[in-house]
Amino acid sequence: MIHFFDGITSLSQIVIFFLIGFLAYPHKIPESIFPALLIMLFLSFIARPIAVSFIMLPFKAKISQISFISWAGLRGAASIVFAIFVVADSTILKYDLFHIVFIVVLISVAIQGSMLPYIARKEDMIDRFCDVRKTFNDYQQEAAINLNTVKITKDHPWIGAQLKDIHFSENSLLLLIIRNNEKIIPNGDTTLQLGDEILSGTTVTNTKSNIELCETIIDEQHQWLNKKIKELRCGESFLIAIIKRGDTSFVPNGNTRIELNDTVVFYAS
Repeated sequence: MIHFFDGITSLSQIVIFFLIGFLAYPHKIPESIFPALLIMLFLSFIARPIAVSFIMLPFKAKISQISFISWAGLRGAASIVFAIFVVADSTILKYDLFHIVFIVVLISVAIQGSMLPYIARKEDMIDRFCDVRKTFNDYQQEAAINLNTVKITKDHPWIGAQLKDIHFSENSLLLLIIRNNEKIIPNGDTTLQLGDEILSGTTVTNTKSNIELCETIIDEQHQWLNKKIKELRCGESFLIAIIKRGDTSFVPNGNTRIELNDTVVFYAS
């Protein structure tokens, strides 16, 4: 769904700007640059910061948050479409409203849009541990079959083992091994090597209970840092299901040591 709606959004933007191109006259653009620049500066540095501050300060928002949201107020195609409505209404205007708005949008996208990543880093508004696609519980059972990926790292117990010697659950099947960008259909005699990526399919059992998994990010102050899972004292109703480390996720065992910046996914009743 994410890729579908991204595609629809991109297609709509292309169509809108294509139509806008038919309405813009290049010879009228130079005379609209100066008023458009003044309007853009007023909106970016006076009007929007005041409006955002008025809305967010009662909620005790940080100055960095207010600054970032103020700068992120890009003027886009919607502004131009509204200007088209006014022009199409045959309203007599003293100024060339359409081209002024058109230039404001171009300047806003060029300056604000290109500087947005820099402002986000400057205001410390980037969370490199968060996935914006995750809503509510990303680990809830959603399908009859789950596809899982496991990467064989240097400390993985499966290095050098043949698949026939590895115990898999009855409802799972190893589907594919990716080795040095080559796809391998495995069999029982296939030996796992360092760097292999294993794709497996697992059937999901539907349950009536609402089971939710939680996650925590291991920082320098976390009590689990540099401890093995078997050393944790979290009670019998606690289970660590997945550890995300860098770009890989794996199912840990008791000897797995929790490292800095790990994302630990666990269940606790």
